[in-house]
Amino acid sequence: MLVCLDAGQEIPSRPEPYDVCFYVVEGSGTFTVGNEKAELSSGQMVSAPANVARGIKSKERMVVLGIQEPH
Repeated sequence: MLVCLDAGQEIPSRPEPYDVCFYVVEGSGTFTVGNEKAELSSGQMVSAPANVARGIKSKERMVVLGIQEPH
């Protein structure tokens, strides 16, 4: 899935029943996975296991590719 966020937009942290990797195509933001936060920008990625809360908050306009396991 492709996620596009304007500066300051947020996807609140919540658990999902599948593994996912987030690859930042453009921009930067803060990714929360469980109790950890990571500041990522273009060309970086983070993964989140199933049933662990994950969320995204953009610092600037951001395009993120979410690659999830089939479910």
